[in-house]
Amino acid sequence: MYLPKRPVKPAENPFAVQKSRRFIIASGIMAFVTTTIASYFAIEKVRRRQRRPDGVLDQHRNGKRVVIVGAGAAGCALAASITSACPDVHVTVIERDKKHVFYAAVPLAHVGHRSYDLNTTGGVDLLRSPATWNVTREAVLVRGEALRIDTNNREVVVREDPEATTTGVSPDAIELQPQKSRIWISRLLSGRLRGSDPTSMERRYRYDVLVLACGAERSLGSLGTFLSADQIDRYRIAVNPGITRDCLVHLYEGTVLHVKVPPASFTEVSAGSQPCAAMRYASRQHDGTFIGTVNTVWRYLFFFNKLRLCPYIAVTADSQPSDALPADVNDRVKAFWDRRGVDFNPCTHVVHLDSHRSEATLYNRVTREKRVVKYRLLLLDLPLVAPSFIRNSGLSRSAHAEGFAEVDPHTLQHVDHPNIFAIGDCAALPTVKSYGAAFAQVPVVSHNVRQQLLHGASGEDEDSRKANTSTRSCFAQYDGYSSFHIVMTTWRAMWPEVKYSDRRETAVCHTLDRAPLLLTNNHIWDNLAWADIRGFMNAVYYQFFAYEVMFYFLFTRAVWYPPRWFSVPTFDANGLPMQA
Repeated sequence: MYLPKRPVKPAENPFAVQKSRRFIIASGIMAFVTTTIASYFAIEKVRRRQRRPDGVLDQHRNGKRVVIVGAGAAGCALAASITSACPDVHVTVIERDKKHVFYAAVPLAHVGHRSYDLNTTGGVDLLRSPATWNVTREAVLVRGEALRIDTNNREVVVREDPEATTTGVSPDAIELQPQKSRIWISRLLSGRLRGSDPTSMERRYRYDVLVLACGAERSLGSLGTFLSADQIDRYRIAVNPGITRDCLVHLYEGTVLHVKVPPASFTEVSAGSQPCAAMRYASRQHDGTFIGTVNTVWRYLFFFNKLRLCPYIAVTADSQPSDALPADVNDRVKAFWDRRGVDFNPCTHVVHLDSHRSEATLYNRVTREKRVVKYRLLLLDLPLVAPSFIRNSGLSRSAHAEGFAEVDPHTLQHVDHPNIFAIGDCAALPTVKSYGAAFAQVPVVSHNVRQQLLHGASGEDEDSRKANTSTRSCFAQYDGYSSFHIVMTTWRAMWPEVKYSDRRETAVCHTLDRAPLLLTNNHIWDNLAWADIRGFMNAVYYQFFAYEVMFYFLFTRAVWYPPRWFSVPTFDANGLPMQA
């Protein structure tokens, strides 16, 4: 009897590729980890990139001076555009804090499937763009807070942060030493007689042209009489963006009341007369945020079977999902909400709020009915308010401006001061606030600033006025373009685009009913398509941080701006758009 031969295993080539599932999975994991680590270190290296020394900037950029207040998305893009187009112009950017780019786009997808809560902190901050704080290597970055604008002397008074390590001092900055008596008075009023000096160093920065790009802050609006700042962002009252997702995770019963708070200027007449309300553009929220949050909150509660125990109520003072948007957008959103069964309450706002009893009194201005809702979670979409130094400096005088910079809606030049411009959320413009609008305004303001530096005058005499009038004829015109994503589901989104109406005179009206916006389309496909592959591509654009990538690689290098694709809007000497 013979034993069978032991099979001889053929020798394996160590350099041969094994096409096994395990090998492919392991290789994919290793490639992903390697790419992630390399990207992280590359971003950290760029984030620590040093700007050019101030002495080098003074030698190469010894021309006129442009001061930009605000280093957000609009301020960074504008600084890059001006420094790229004008090699001799000295640009100074003033910013108080390091800011997140695309702050208002964050809440569109932060509920349910992925957390974008900006109030949470961690060791690695993936939401902070490295280009935000660097601005551009060709500009001086000042870490400080703008206190006021001295329009007579053309100076910006800045309180600088004494602990800032990235502060660049412009050579023309005038240092203001605070008096000792004022120091003691400030200590006495603040209750801090001991310890460090609360008064920071103040400096004045001269400018030939000033651009306000300081954005806006959130305000409690009409709820300021019922709530204080320390009561929000708690487990019963959340502000969007904020701790919304965390509150929903720990919610198992009770009503979720989502309120879009109207601006403080939205006033109601007495109940005995005909209801009348004036809603202005200036202090409205980013309108796409409320609609997208309603969709994502409802989807989250439905997916985890919480709707039966946690009813969801959406409340807004608008007669539609958003009175600022065209009818086509509102019709599609409203039809989608009707199919889902969203409890949507238009023409309604909160007239009384009892935070101790968790009760909100809702008033419908059409039916004149009041309704008391006991909530478990109150979710607030707050209106915007401009920084106080704009009003204190006399840059917002009319009632319709509501504290925002009062500028021409087409040239973005201040109505009283020809050497001051405003861009982004801090400007009182009759259009929807969005980052698409801010980026569309950058080429216009960049061109107009250059024209003002070349041909404008800063005096108040008759010759200066004639020169400024002649310069305005060469200005580029902003058409009110604004675009933003509206999240419909987790991986479906609209991308509407709007602009001023065809009637030019309506753009000077700042109320929604007198200055309606028109729907435009500069994209490859229909802006309102969202239920098919086009909506999926819209969602992929913002889900994969495409805005942040484009901001870093394109916007800060002044090579692309909306509404055009793959080109930069340019203007000729007469302010007319040139073909790309």
